[in-house]
Amino acid sequence: GGGSSSGGGGSSSGGGASAPAPGPQQPSRPAPGPAPAPAPAPAPAPSGNAAQVAISFAKAQLGESYILGGAGPNVWDCSGLVMMAYGAAGIDVGSHSVSSQYNTMQARGRLVPFSQRQAGDIIFWNDGSGFYHDAISLGGNTIIAAPKPGDVVKIQGLWGGSDIMPYVGRPG
Repeated sequence: GGGSSSGGGGSSSGGGASAPAPGPQQPSRPAPGPAPAPAPAPAPAPSGNAAQVAISFAKAQLGESYILGGAGPNVWDCSGLVMMAYGAAGIDVGSHSVSSQYNTMQARGRLVPFSQRQAGDIIFWNDGSGFYHDAISLGGNTIIAAPKPGDVVKIQGLWGGSDIMPYVGRPG
């Protein structure tokens, strides 16, 4: 005896062939069915989970120092924090510069009126001569940001009045 085997339990994946392999090699077939084409970028909609991942990442950096050019792991500037927070969610928001991040959101059709901002949206500041700051909205008039030299990553109220851009970025 000894030829019977009881069910699964084995650790090999894929198992052996249930029938002998045919003599001549079968022509390889394409993957079953056509592979779905990458979906086009959706229209701006709440980024949901990605926004929560980005916010959680940013909150994990609270109290860490602002250093111009910082992008972690323990020092940050504004656009470095935004870039790495969304990077943690698997989303590219543009390079390590506020203007790049705004232009990336614009090029992808991801700008939403400031009045419709929600948690996770990127708020941008521009004084007329150029972009100089961005931050992640926590909803309402609260943001998380790496504000300025000598400061730390923190949660703060919106500031900057007329320098705040009329559109926010909604990565997704």
